[in-house]
Amino acid sequence: MLLLDNISRHPIQSQKNIYSGQKKEIPRILTGIGDLYVSIEKYSYGVDAYTRAIPFREAQLEESKTNANETEKLRQHRLLCEANVLVAETLLRCNPDEDVVVQHNENDNEDKTLLVSATERIDFARGYYDKARSDLQDAVFLMGKIASDAVGASARTCSIGFGKEKEDICFLATILMGVGNTLADLDETAKVEDRDAKKSRKK
Repeated sequence: MLLLDNISRHPIQSQKNIYSGQKKEIPRILTGIGDLYVSIEKYSYGVDAYTRAIPFREAQLEESKTNANETEKLRQHRLLCEANVLVAETLLRCNPDEDVVVQHNENDNEDKTLLVSATERIDFARGYYDKARSDLQDAVFLMGKIASDAVGASARTCSIGFGKEKEDICFLATILMGVGNTLADLDETAKVEDRDAKKSRKK
């Protein structure tokens, strides 16, 4: 956890003395760390890493609105959506009976941070899912605008960058759909359990 602990949750503080080229790599590195933790089923640490990437993605999206071309803006929308959906997806993978915590020192069980309590885990996942869905809608809207503006300029429409972004956004939509289905299943299970509990109390 030392690497993550050395990267602030606040982009301005963390990036103050870092060259601009290196700043852009921070969210990518954090996402890579999150992917690594998820691959070894340390989901709480994955949640921590993905969550830390979000403010950097938000800052880069805002920056792209003033000094980037349309395809780069689309990319930043997609990356922010990805960051949020990864948090939601990974929260849903965490043990439902345990709080989502990260331990900073493996030799000190008290040196840990509570990210989300077990009772709030699904609600937090839903919040990140809703944010990701909103981000995806923004990306799809911008993608349509780019395609519409490029009518008569096929070279631009078929550019490698734009085509790759369309593919990535479609893949991201599939992941988002999976998270939505999982949340819907959990809601249905909760309704059934609540109904059964009410029936038991009436007996």
